[in-house]
Amino acid sequence: MSKWLKIIVLFTVISPFGVKSQDIMNENSFFECDQAFEITFPLSVKNDQTVFYQYEEQFAFWYRFKTDVDQEIKLELAPLDSNSRYGIFVYETSGKNLCSQVFNGKVKPLKEALLNKQKTLSGLITHFNLQVKNSKEYYFCVLTTSVYNCGHQLSMASNTDSLVIKAVHIPCVMDEDVFVEEEKELSLGANNLLAFLKLKDQSSGANNIKAEIVIKDLENNSEVKVDYDSLKVKTLLVAEGKKYSVSCLAPGYQRFAHDIVVSEYMESDSSDFIIYLNPLKQGDIFLMNHIYFHPNTYALKKKANKELDYLVSFLRNNLELKIELSGHTNGNGKIRKNRAYKNRSEQWAFEGTSKKLSMLRAKEIKRKLVKKGIDEDRIYTKGCGGDNMIIKEAKELEAIKKNIRVEVKLM
Repeated sequence: MSKWLKIIVLFTVISPFGVKSQDIMNENSFFECDQAFEITFPLSVKNDQTVFYQYEEQFAFWYRFKTDVDQEIKLELAPLDSNSRYGIFVYETSGKNLCSQVFNGKVKPLKEALLNKQKTLSGLITHFNLQVKNSKEYYFCVLTTSVYNCGHQLSMASNTDSLVIKAVHIPCVMDEDVFVEEEKELSLGANNLLAFLKLKDQSSGANNIKAEIVIKDLENNSEVKVDYDSLKVKTLLVAEGKKYSVSCLAPGYQRFAHDIVVSEYMESDSSDFIIYLNPLKQGDIFLMNHIYFHPNTYALKKKANKELDYLVSFLRNNLELKIELSGHTNGNGKIRKNRAYKNRSEQWAFEGTSKKLSMLRAKEIKRKLVKKGIDEDRIYTKGCGGDNMIIKEAKELEAIKKNIRVEVKLM
């Protein structure tokens, strides 16, 4: 076993999912192969499953397999995207501590000749057969050989059972493109009325606001998402008398979210559809909804720039205000430097505690705001780590996203 693979096996750690798999998804997870995803033929679980890589599992995902009869198992491995590259190692054991033996070089993977591996022209393994015995257990290590990967799919079949497992890599799932849809044509329902979208401050009447507006047709569940800027004309075709769900998110304002009849809100003499937003007061806190960092780094994703522009616009319109930026992570713990980012800037080369990372994230946002012209004396920073999680022991992706956040307090 190569030195490189030993290092990977040591540092890629995983937590239980369901029976024993990988679902405690936080930025400080590690992996041990003796807590691999368990598969038993005949099946005791549903045939198709989706599981998740951990944040720090840049290199490996482990499966543990056993059967109650001697039989041939057919396996197929496929990457989830064109950039992913994998190798697979198969180990046979009689139930001893295999992970320790693998790391110490006391057990070797089965030779390729015993697996009847078949490869594509690019060198990726597509499928192979394995003669399994009921007296043995088998471990599959899917080893990543590319820096960026979105995960893989493992298909298994015997004469009586079949199973498909999609293992999804969280950093890929949480990429900005997952959450930011393309702006659709601003058209909903019948083309009866043309509305001109406008936002105004409920207190001052000011209209120089930047925000995200989502308008959903409640009958057919279609929606449009508008990146609103008062300097650009936005129009919407709506049906008269029809109810729509309207929501608006703007830094420094209370969220507007109502089911309304748009045509009844339009001004008859101008066809303006005006949404009035209530400004937050001193001491209020609001969430930056689309501020995403690459896992275990304080490197902002590109799509965060749009919401930073919203915040810049709010601060320019309220020159008397100061703000406090607080960073939050999904739990506390120590984070190791990701070797896949070794040739990148310092924002990618983080190593230390979650609290330190959350502070650096807050400072990185401050740096971006100052670069856009906001006085640095107006911005305070605070790192909370996992001290104020919204959802304790979050396991589902949506819950984890709520914990990993940046909040802004009006001072």
